[in-house]
Amino acid sequence: MKIIEIKTYHLRQLLDEPFGFSQWWYDQRNILLVEIVLDSGISGWGEAYGPAEVNQTIIEKFYKPHLMSRNPANTDEIWQFMYNRGIDFGRKGVMVAALSALDIALWDIKGKVAGKPVYQLLNKGRETVKTVTPYATGMYFVKRDNLSQHLAEEAAGYVDAGFSSVKMKVGIGDIAQDVANVKAVRTAIGENIGLMIDANHYFSVDEALELGKQVEQYNIDWFEEPVSPDDYAGYRKVRETLNMPIAGGECEFTSIGFADLLSNGCVDIAQPDPCAAGGISEMIKISQLVDQVPPEGKCRFKLRSYVATEAGKNPKTVTSSFVTNSSVQKMTGLGDSETTTQLVFHTWGSGVALSVSLQLCAGLLNGKKSNGNLPYPIIEYDRTINKFRENIFIENPVIFCNGKLTVPQAPGLGFEINREYLEKYRVDT
Repeated sequence: MKIIEIKTYHLRQLLDEPFGFSQWWYDQRNILLVEIVLDSGISGWGEAYGPAEVNQTIIEKFYKPHLMSRNPANTDEIWQFMYNRGIDFGRKGVMVAALSALDIALWDIKGKVAGKPVYQLLNKGRETVKTVTPYATGMYFVKRDNLSQHLAEEAAGYVDAGFSSVKMKVGIGDIAQDVANVKAVRTAIGENIGLMIDANHYFSVDEALELGKQVEQYNIDWFEEPVSPDDYAGYRKVRETLNMPIAGGECEFTSIGFADLLSNGCVDIAQPDPCAAGGISEMIKISQLVDQVPPEGKCRFKLRSYVATEAGKNPKTVTSSFVTNSSVQKMTGLGDSETTTQLVFHTWGSGVALSVSLQLCAGLLNGKKSNGNLPYPIIEYDRTINKFRENIFIENPVIFCNGKLTVPQAPGLGFEINREYLEKYRVDT
């Protein structure tokens, strides 16, 4: 069994209406998929997060020539080889994202050879997991009059569709407008729906604290990427000051990077992107890091336990240093919850990326306890316009029904690619 071909597919969709967030605007979507083909005829699929043209070049020119004829079963060996080859200039960023796509494709192959979905390889076949609860990612900025009303109507639509939590963008350039947008969305969805806000590392520490304090009254389930991903001290200050969980990590890479993020006490919710941070192989290591109780005196994770209250009132918060599992249970009533920090995979891209995160939720997180109001595990489900989310499959294995997403059960990542559809949107190279 050996690799005989590696193919890349750059897909592009032009958008009828641009949408934006704190950093830039989208007028098109670009996706980079990779296919690894074996001499047996089996092939595996992966996806790279980030600039498609750059990832494509890295895979084609930097990694591919050195992977031909290798045994695809040696995923750890191949991962380490690729990482070491780029370590002098690519320990983070697109070099790791391109590596991630290849690693994911190898795990797809591993599942197909074993005749099992990837999640059963990760959980050692202990159980069958059929569904995971998603939250709706949307409420991006659009160039329309009365943005707050538009965002509120969009959020209400997700609730009507069956979502129990939603995430919206902040960082429009005017904190007062951000607050108005959050207020409008909370009013539209009611008090019993989860609400998260995402700044995409837009704010300074002082700005993040200003916004956070003004929106605390709207019961925010997490504040995502409030400051620069390089500002560990800033993350820690925001986390220690605000009365809401802090999330981050989509701009972090590998278990080494997440060890730094966690040991600096930056987040309550770690958010690696499997298509960026090292693929499935590295998600296993990151999940183990998140599960570890840090040694006392070396690192302290702030524990928050949110308790339901009357509508319009702030939830109660319990805060403590992490000492032992038993002391945490006594202080918070979280039962056998293993850690104060939880893992929620960042998911953005095609249906391939979504399938990967579903397999990871089912394989690494199923059965673990929630530390807050939201169900756990929970998965990000992008609701922006995206032709590549469902249509790239012969038959879409991921169905949203009754507030849940189905976990693909076929071997590997659980799907069959529609090659004709890929060619329709493939960018000529």
